[in-house]
Amino acid sequence: MHPTLLRRLAVVLTTLLLGATTFLVPSPAGATPAGGQVRSLGSIFTELQTVSITGQPGLRNVDSFVAPSSFDPLTGYPETTPEGSTPHQDSYLGLILAKDGHGENALTYCIDMFTGTGAGINYKRGDWSEANVPNIGYLGYILENYFPTAPRPAGVSDDLKAAATQAAIWYFTDRMVLDPAAEPELHALTSAIVADALANGPATEPAAPNLSISPDTAEAPVTGELVGPFTVTADGPATLLVDGVEVFSDAAGTQQLVDGDTVQAGAQLWVRTVSRDTPQGFALQRQVRVPESTVYLYDGSTPGWSDAQKLILAQEKTLEAVASVRITPYAEGGIDVIKTIGGTGAGLQDRVVVEVTCTPQGGGDPVVRTATIPAGTGAGRQTLSFTGLPAGAQCTITETENGDNALVNLTASSLEPDTVTIAEGAIVEVVATNEYERAYGQLQVTKRITGPAAGAQGEVVIAVDCDDPEDAFDREYTIPAGAPAGSHPQAVVTDIPAGTVCTVTETANGATDTVIAGPVRIEPATATITDGETAAVTVTNTYREREAGPEPTPTPDPEPTPDPGQDQDPDQGQRDDQDQDEARVEEDDEAVVASGDLPHTGGQGALVALRLGLALLLSGAGLLALRRLPGLRTPRS
Repeated sequence: MHPTLLRRLAVVLTTLLLGATTFLVPSPAGATPAGGQVRSLGSIFTELQTVSITGQPGLRNVDSFVAPSSFDPLTGYPETTPEGSTPHQDSYLGLILAKDGHGENALTYCIDMFTGTGAGINYKRGDWSEANVPNIGYLGYILENYFPTAPRPAGVSDDLKAAATQAAIWYFTDRMVLDPAAEPELHALTSAIVADALANGPATEPAAPNLSISPDTAEAPVTGELVGPFTVTADGPATLLVDGVEVFSDAAGTQQLVDGDTVQAGAQLWVRTVSRDTPQGFALQRQVRVPESTVYLYDGSTPGWSDAQKLILAQEKTLEAVASVRITPYAEGGIDVIKTIGGTGAGLQDRVVVEVTCTPQGGGDPVVRTATIPAGTGAGRQTLSFTGLPAGAQCTITETENGDNALVNLTASSLEPDTVTIAEGAIVEVVATNEYERAYGQLQVTKRITGPAAGAQGEVVIAVDCDDPEDAFDREYTIPAGAPAGSHPQAVVTDIPAGTVCTVTETANGATDTVIAGPVRIEPATATITDGETAAVTVTNTYREREAGPEPTPTPDPEPTPDPGQDQDPDQGQRDDQDQDEARVEEDDEAVVASGDLPHTGGQGALVALRLGLALLLSGAGLLALRRLPGLRTPRS
């Protein structure tokens, strides 16, 4: 008998033997056929479940080889078996049927030849990086362009199309090469698919359905404290499924959601465990369009299976997408932080934030909790309780915000002990204190005297009015008449509580009968006292002499007709004169600054005398010149 026929007979006998033992042991490596009744989806976390391995387009008992690890699939499909290859029997080469939670069928291929699978295995969506198979981009190209998405390879049966597509996939992922002698037609079809993929691939990973929950795992105390929030991201509403937990839409746990409720995109959810069974948690399910090349990974929920083949969706399909959160219950204890606030500044501090960070005994992500004492809390004792902490965990207590601010200084702080171990059912006490003292600053007022009449002004009085309740920092400063030009610092006001606002005014500006005071400049007019700083306020006046001259002869004005609805102000004229004088002071100051000339130092009388003398001198010179002209001389006798 021909050796190939003998080998095929042996394969058939082996297959019959394996089929007889299928119900006794888990499926062996490779996509093992498994019949029997289809089970319902295993858990709320399951997104897809295999229905059957047989019954879909494909071929059984295909002869192949596995090329050595040194073989690179990207060099092209070999015409002959690579040296060092080992024989491999593929009991099934083709499509695998699966279904979602609504019973919608989906066609998949295997991308993990050396791991078994069977009917009723539960899967969840993953991404290409989680699949961790080589050359997956070329698989994406194949699935975009070959059976069942496209009727290729053309001119052959669906069984050959599916088998050739699966063979090309396993070539890229597991270095499987068909036996060219035993499978010449399938070898040729597979070689053509690989050549096309190498020439035109790889493809990029398709966009995943937009449904997720973050975070997707958490631990929760068995005593029922809430954990969360869990944030939902989706393109639309989803249906809630729960198992062993209660789900709430608020952090206080007053708005419970039940199995089958609708959850909107962007929602935040909180959970507490009500069971010690695992797995437990909640899931959101939504019908979405899932593109081909989406990978599905074993979700770990099928009894008796520690691992299962990785699958890839062969054709775009509307399926149920599932996003889930798995909750791990744990025994718990707690910490009470007893915080005492004291000192002269107690009640003026900012908020105090205490953080507890616990590392679980068996490892894993730390549990972090915070509690806040509000700003302005008065002197006394406050208890911050941290419950639901994992028993056996090592917890570190820190104060991340200590209340120090512009009004008070934290002068003493303690926290003992700062590291504790959580005991199941017990509360550990931590004692903490914060002492605050009032912050203080200072104020200094400086009088600045300028202008051409500086030094001739009268007495100046400056008032300081602070908004402290006792008026303890109000002051009145007097600068004596005749104080020279320049700056005159006044006594510093010390120990003013930070935050106090002081307003500075000038109650007497130094104007006299002969000296005009320009408008006062106070910079700044109000000062806020800050911790450890001296607030500086400068009060500036510019002085000039009043202009002297003969009193003008008054011209009687006609009596104005009084406005019967308006009171007459007898002092209005005097105030107008004063305003005009002050305006002239400002104008003179500006002229001095603009021209760069020195200011006048004498009165107007000297200037008038100088002008008169110059006129007389010029007149005398003119008369003398006229006398010397011919014809105007007096003849001598």
